[in-house]
Amino acid sequence: MSRLRSLRSIPPLLLLLLMAISSLGCGSFWASVREGERSRAQSQANTYFKDGRCDRVLRKLDRSEAAQDIGRYGAVATYQRAVCLEKLGAKQSGWANYRMLLDFYPDDSVASLARDALPKEGASPSISQLRAEVASLPMPSQIKIPSPRYTDTAERSGMVGDIVVTFMITGDRRISDIRVVQMDHPLLASWAIEAVSNINVTPAAASLPLPMRSAARIVFSSFWHEDGRKDDREKSNSKN
Repeated sequence: MSRLRSLRSIPPLLLLLLMAISSLGCGSFWASVREGERSRAQSQANTYFKDGRCDRVLRKLDRSEAAQDIGRYGAVATYQRAVCLEKLGAKQSGWANYRMLLDFYPDDSVASLARDALPKEGASPSISQLRAEVASLPMPSQIKIPSPRYTDTAERSGMVGDIVVTFMITGDRRISDIRVVQMDHPLLASWAIEAVSNINVTPAAASLPLPMRSAARIVFSSFWHEDGRKDDREKSNSKN
């Protein structure tokens, strides 16, 4: 009787929640919660994109892409991110996302939109050319790539992988023509693009034979502590 009275004292909503956890198991329950949040973020990103509210689009894309397998949505999200980055003034990052869309989703319906959006001046090497030469491209010690973003949501979703990026360092020490040549997930690749675009090429790079193309491998690893991720990235940078 005392056990029955205890159950009756539990608020109905909490009781339903406990029953759901019991029936689904903790792992499946939280996976379901995360997927629900991701789906809502995807819907909100689409709405904000139609309304031209790019700052909100970018925030929602970081959530809506945070799943290991997002299928064709990777192309749509990459296009939306590229458009919004360009509109907000981050042109090199925007163009890099357009190029990634063309290189990794060439047959998707939004690929033609990306092709039309890219500037027509200057020719960029093909993805096959870059893959063939990436191993020989240097990563000068004078160039330091900032740590890329990696959200708690991405970590909880188990998103990990390596991203290989090439980029040009121009004669006036700017970063341009950022290209992803290997990616394990489009969201991680977009964060790698963002990190590379934020490279600060210091006067110490004056000794380099500029302009030059360089390459870097950025590793995203899921650890519970930020120090673990930082150590892993430092190991990756030391190999380059």
